[in-house]
Amino acid sequence: MRTMRRQSVAAVVTSPPYNLGKSYSCHNDNMPEAKYLAWQDGVAQEIARLLVPEGHLFLNAGSNSRFPWRSVQVAQVYGRHLSLQQHITWVKSIALDGSTLPVPLRGAMHDRPVGHFQSISSAHFLNPVTEDIWHFSPSGRSPIDRTAPGVGVPYVCVDQPARFGHNRELHCLGNLWHIPYKTTQSRADRDFHPAPFPVGLPTHGGRAQCVTRRDRGRLRTASSKISRPVFEPDRSIPRRLGLGRIECRM
Repeated sequence: MRTMRRQSVAAVVTSPPYNLGKSYSCHNDNMPEAKYLAWQDGVAQEIARLLVPEGHLFLNAGSNSRFPWRSVQVAQVYGRHLSLQQHITWVKSIALDGSTLPVPLRGAMHDRPVGHFQSISSAHFLNPVTEDIWHFSPSGRSPIDRTAPGVGVPYVCVDQPARFGHNRELHCLGNLWHIPYKTTQSRADRDFHPAPFPVGLPTHGGRAQCVTRRDRGRLRTASSKISRPVFEPDRSIPRRLGLGRIECRM
């Protein structure tokens, strides 16, 4: 990132290692805490340098029972260089109270878990089914597209838009994103990565709030000026965001 031009990136979606002891093949996930946070501080400085004035950073971070403050610690480090615009909760699995749903869905969905998560065996802790997404920006007021296609959700009652005095078909999803993992049976299904996240996570961020209508052209221009592609995690992501391409530097 240090070779990239200042204020040349409109949006960043990232999920750094949480330093929780995962078995990465080429990274020590048991760094001393001070060293780990200093490393993230350097990354945060570079991202802040690269973002355009109305840019966005979506930082996915997690914790566990041994390090319950890790996500907050990482967010505080990034908060030294960028403004926290909003906190978003990524929900991996949820069981709905069917009594709150429309009548046709009540029986089928009542207390039925939807999604996947890594279960734990404990007499003290519940299964962790959420992680944090910290939405940062240079000013804390970067424009967002709250009803972008693929993220905005339809109204429950078809007459709601008219009653609210507009003709929008979709409304804001809110800051709780239910994005389940696909079902996997082995490490090979997860591309041998110890801590993958679903493709829906970066595409959700891109569609919903990173890639505003004004930013689409800028993001395409910024990414096309990167001299050498090093890693492109999923070739469907640019297509889903309506972009020419996205390139990542490690």
